Amino acid sequence: MLLITESWLQKRDQKKRGDLTPVGYDLKDIPRDNRIGGGIAVVYKANIKVELIQLPPLRSYVETHHLRFWLYTVRPKAVKRKKIPLSLFYDEFSSILERLLVVPEDIIICGDLNLHVNDPTDAEAMQFLNYIDVLDLSQHVRDPTLISGNTLDHVITRKAQNIIRSFHVDIKMSDHSVILMTLNLQKPEPLKKVLTFRTYKNIDMDKFRCDVSESLADLPLDTLDTDTLVSTYNSVLVNTLDQHAPIQRREVIVRHHTPWRSADLSAEKRALRKAERRSIRTRQTVDRDIFNRQRSLYNSLLDSEKTTFYSNMVFKNSHNPNALFKILNTLLHRKPNSPLPPPDDPIELAKHFSDYFIGKIQKIRDELDGSPSQTLASTENEIVCDTEFNEFSSVTEDHVKKLIQKAPCKSCDSDPIPTWMLHLCLDELLPLITKVINSSKTTAVMPDDLKFAMLRPLLKKFPSSFQFDLHELLQSAYKKAHSTETALLKVQDDLLMKKDTQHVSILILLDLSAAFDTIDHCKLLQRLSQHIGVKGTALQWFQSYLSDRKQAVKIGEAVSDSKPLTCGVPQGSVLGPILFTIYTLPLDDILRCHGMGYHMYADDTQLYLSFKAG
Repeated sequence: MLLITESWLQKRDQKKRGDLTPVGYDLKDIPRDNRIGGGIAVVYKANIKVELIQLPPLRSYVETHHLRFWLYTVRPKAVKRKKIPLSLFYDEFSSILERLLVVPEDIIICGDLNLHVNDPTDAEAMQFLNYIDVLDLSQHVRDPTLISGNTLDHVITRKAQNIIRSFHVDIKMSDHSVILMTLNLQKPEPLKKVLTFRTYKNIDMDKFRCDVSESLADLPLDTLDTDTLVSTYNSVLVNTLDQHAPIQRREVIVRHHTPWRSADLSAEKRALRKAERRSIRTRQTVDRDIFNRQRSLYNSLLDSEKTTFYSNMVFKNSHNPNALFKILNTLLHRKPNSPLPPPDDPIELAKHFSDYFIGKIQKIRDELDGSPSQTLASTENEIVCDTEFNEFSSVTEDHVKKLIQKAPCKSCDSDPIPTWMLHLCLDELLPLITKVINSSKTTAVMPDDLKFAMLRPLLKKFPSSFQFDLHELLQSAYKKAHSTETALLKVQDDLLMKKDTQHVSILILLDLSAAFDTIDHCKLLQRLSQHIGVKGTALQWFQSYLSDRKQAVKIGEAVSDSKPLTCGVPQGSVLGPILFTIYTLPLDDILRCHGMGYHMYADDTQLYLSFKAG
């Protein structure tokens, strides 16, 4: 651990914090408020559990905090320079000790106390030493820690405890020296995690395809219903995959990856550690100079290796914006903050999230059902679509093959095999997949196995764009050549045009809560029928697609019980954005009817009304 009593960090210095934190370590700090300088920080290995507790403001202290294993860091104001009464210092220091001395664990109090305890003529310093002696505490620093020759930095422990194994004042990093301590503490257990995996690289794909083909050869596919076909597809692939690459679980130590590390860098680091140990052991000036030169050489080589690595990564991914943003976040030390609390029981946490999601949707639906009725229903009943779409046409194997080959290589927990394996086994599976699609279209039945969703609690993220022709003109989401940028440009242009004609505008920004999850299935089917003209078996298929859906929450390897979904459309699916846009079509009619200007991006709606001033 590294304790810093003058960090000079400010709240906005996130990149500096990342630069200060080596790979495999974490940093906690309290910056000084309202002005530069000061601040205290601790850098510690990631497998050490550290809890930072900030005390209420104290008049005689610049910064104070302590860690859960009671290593306390303080930095009081200079008593003489700031004209702080010594009595106030003792009163507040006593309140700190009252909190610390009652705990049974070992404690260490360290920091820059601004008292020259090496000077026997300094009455205030001697009074302080007598004070801690009465409390059965011991101050360990005897050598000068300030460049002027005084001892301002202190390490205080109980006299009876034997927590410090070795102790000495080392090099001067600034006007203060570094104090090195080796503590008699049990070494923390390394961070471990349980991996669940399959060894896909050991699969003989020719044998795998042969086994899949043999499993499907004797099945009477023409006599099976849609649900049985999908169940057969899943079971054959899962059983075959279990034979070739069974699921394995292994506990491993978490090791932090440093991809820029080279053989030369490792050799220089070993030389640096050797020079450091010799310098500490001999405390000779010549050995200190050798250590300083080796440290400069290592740091220079480290910067060069990291620069070369990230430059190559940027050049390699110059046409991949997602990869470039990840590289930028890494360089700026932007860590994704997990919104999930640390679970004592992952299954219980998954259940809590599942209940929360269902309860949230039900609460919104109840509020909608209890709102005053509008005239929308009667208006919708008057809408009649000129054309009808009664049934889906069948697809051929060639059509299905082209669609699968164009699809992105992504997989989810419900897939029996990864998508890249599906591409390799496409010739064997194509007849069955085509049969499932055509059977579903003909019978207007969406298989139950395809209506189950596995949720992972993450930050909100919209699915990728989809192109289709059912969009409202002023809807910018899921359309080619449209984005949030074009939506903002459209709204800004409309407002500026009104401003040019001496109009004043009011802009209202609406964000629908849980928009995809609260869609009423009956109303959606009504709009499919009346607005779009979907009839017959095609409409029955959509009804089957929406009904009897279920979802569960997965956190790590823990999965909650499944819950029924009585409303909403699946997010992340191809149909989800299309159905949401169809569901909101009456909103466009209402806004036009009342002369409102508007523009939409998915469930975000901008309303604006312009009028003459005065």
